[in-house]
This record gives sequence, structure tokens and C-alpha cells, in this order.
Amino acid sequence: MLVYGKSGGAWVGSSTPTITINGAPFSTNINSNWGWTAGFGVEWAFAGTWSVRAEYDYVGLNSQSFTVPATAPANIAGDVFTGNNRNIQLFTAGINYKFGPW
Repeated sequence: MLVYGKSGGAWVGSSTPTITINGAPFSTNINSNWGWTAGFGVEWAFAGTWSVRAEYDYVGLNSQSFTVPATAPANIAGDVFTGNNRNIQLFTAGINYKFGPW
């Protein structure tokens, strides 16, 4: 049985995200986000070359803001939208087969 933990940096990217306000799309300047990650898991070899595993990962991202451009309708131009607590939690499980002598 293997029990492990991990930690490190995290990066999440997107390609030209947009928002739509009153039917008009506006490009944002939020193309990527940096943060940190931590996780733990367990793997158990149960029959020769077969094993099962389970892993939990947490990705903590920074908050980001977007200011609505001046070309938007007057009642919302200049408004600021902020995304807080942009976190990702993942759980994966699997069964593995090992090929070869390793």
C-alpha cells in the first residue's frame, strides 16, 4: 500500500473569455489564474500487476476582477465584477494494470 501527499503551484488558463451584457459580448482581460494545490491519495496493489487508487486534490486560486468597458450600456459601464473563492476540488479513483517488469 502506498499513501502519499503532494503540494505545489497551480495554473488555470482560458482562451479569450467573454461576458454578455444585454446581448452584447465583451472580452475580458482574465485569461489565466495562478494559485496553489495540495492533495493526498492511496494506492493498493492487490493482485500481482493490478492496483486500485483514490486521490483527492484541492486547487486554491486567486480572486480576479473585471471592469465593464465604457462601451457598455451607461447604467453598467465601469462596474467591477469580482470572482472570489475560485477553488477546485477533485476526487479521482481508478484501477491500474502494470505492464512489464517495473
